Amino acid sequence: MNILVRKFQRNLNDYGFFIAVKKMITYPFEKIYKRKDYLIYKKDLGNYVPNEKTNPLFEYKFYESQNIDENVVKQILTLEEWLVDKVKFILKHGGLCVVALDKDKVAGFNLVSFNEVYMPLLELNKKFRKDQAWSEQITVSKDYRKQGLGSILRYKMFNELKNRGYRDLYGGTMWDNWSNIELSKKVGFEIFVKVSFRRLFNNKKYNYHRIYSNQL
Repeated sequence: MNILVRKFQRNLNDYGFFIAVKKMITYPFEKIYKRKDYLIYKKDLGNYVPNEKTNPLFEYKFYESQNIDENVVKQILTLEEWLVDKVKFILKHGGLCVVALDKDKVAGFNLVSFNEVYMPLLELNKKFRKDQAWSEQITVSKDYRKQGLGSILRYKMFNELKNRGYRDLYGGTMWDNWSNIELSKKVGFEIFVKVSFRRLFNNKKYNYHRIYSNQL
């Protein structure tokens, strides 16, 4: 029950009351029928000029396999319950996470994967090239929003990935998550495809639709 409550709270923060209620009503039936419309976006790091935007109120740290912090992981899971069993796995298998800290409190984070990733909303595995990365999740705690922290976390990750030789960062969001869409456009992601996923029991169907900038 606690997971469902946290799920509702997250949807409430991201989408508002009516969509959050709709998602909770349809959630129990997703084992039978699931329908998702998902936007994929891309950041070209090859032509990216590093952005040093920051907020001095926070400390920014990168975590990977050799410096996993249990307290930080626990707080990330409080913010995003769907990442249970995923955060440590991703980090131990080469992933990277940038975290904004207010003393010892996690104000926000951006978790990135490499190589082969699993997209749970689409129930899809995707293999990436060695110079490509996938953004699993970016979240800013409700207590720290409207301070530009989402953009800063993106820029911190862009800078780090470019320094490591990566050329492309991909990510995705539900078509109705306007806060994520606006942030993505603001920091220079190109939204280029909409994936319509349908599943009836175990029968899956994917339709890919090209997105142009004037459509959003």
